[in-house]
Amino acid sequence: MKNKRKDENFNFHVQVSSVSEISSDEWTGGGILTIDEAAIEEMTKDDEKPFFVEFVALYEGLSGNKNKYTEAAIKSCVKEMVGTNMYKGHVPPGGKDWMYREPVGKVISAKEATIVIDGKRVLAAKGKAYITDAEPKLRKDIKKGMAGPVSILGDARAIRHLTTGTREIVEIYSLKSIDFCNPGTAGMKKAGVTAIVTEMSGEPEIEKEDDKMERLTLKQLKEDYAEELKLLLAEMLEPKLNEFKSEFTKVEDDLKKSLEEKETSIQEMQSKLDTLAKEKEEVEKKFEKEVHDRLEAELKVLASEIVEEMKKDENIDTKVIEIACKDIEPTLIDNDLEKSKEAFKDRIKKEVEKTSILVKEIIGENNYNPSTKGHSKNQNTKAKNKLEEFLSPELRKAMKGKE
Repeated sequence: MKNKRKDENFNFHVQVSSVSEISSDEWTGGGILTIDEAAIEEMTKDDEKPFFVEFVALYEGLSGNKNKYTEAAIKSCVKEMVGTNMYKGHVPPGGKDWMYREPVGKVISAKEATIVIDGKRVLAAKGKAYITDAEPKLRKDIKKGMAGPVSILGDARAIRHLTTGTREIVEIYSLKSIDFCNPGTAGMKKAGVTAIVTEMSGEPEIEKEDDKMERLTLKQLKEDYAEELKLLLAEMLEPKLNEFKSEFTKVEDDLKKSLEEKETSIQEMQSKLDTLAKEKEEVEKKFEKEVHDRLEAELKVLASEIVEEMKKDENIDTKVIEIACKDIEPTLIDNDLEKSKEAFKDRIKKEVEKTSILVKEIIGENNYNPSTKGHSKNQNTKAKNKLEEFLSPELRKAMKGKE
């Protein structure tokens, strides 16, 4: 696994948690970093009822944007939090951070603390901030639980884990601002405003439960927060719409790519099928030709055997058989050897009969004695001459014309 160490800007989103009242005594004693008391008095001198909130900035663990915060990062965050201004509204990464924004408060104290996350105690960076009296509506929203998420904009040192896609935050060395944001924009679910501190003359004053648990009717909500609700809904819906659009585009692209790949695959398969069909046709033709040639060769052998067998017949003259068979070739019928053999026999038989009749007519039936074949010395000279004349090429040609 390769690690890459570099300085990067990160937004540390936190989410609102339950709000309760706490005593200022919790922010006294050792281990607490704080600004000068004189500075706090200067900020609150014209505020009849100073309003302080406690919040969790970060804690050990993995955030929604895959930033893993280490113990060292939490400790460094505590040191950087003190004196950081708080604003209403957050500058997104790459936004116009040079634009002037009215501060709504300042972090006056910070400390390390432990909180329970999923049954496990982890280190957290807690802050105490003063919210100015110039923002009475923000104070009221925090009391009603309608505000509280904060986003910390700063610089961090991180190790990027390329194989897992996570960034391990090892140090936060600069905080530019801590901003109140809309609910649902946080990255760490158990972080945010956790308590309200009300102080007057150094003594804690606990707000009435009725004030804290004040309920809003739908009509009051619309009257008091109509514009805020519109902005909130717009901010909440726009990312979702963009996300849906992006997902739809991705699905559309994937579907188009899949269809193109399938079309290409079908074309390739069709091409292969055409090639196989052509090869199959060629093989079948070659096979049929080999079978035909082999059967023809066997048929010729059988035809020769049939002719030789006929020559043994004492009733048929050998020369007559030779004449009858001279221009007859065995023909293969339907690649059926037996059928072709019988057809050849029938044809030879007919040709021999026809030839015998012609021979008898020419040399005379009394002079045609097939039984004397092989005994030429006893044959009638006149009959022999006529037979030889019949066997001449000219006569054979004339005989063919009569067929």
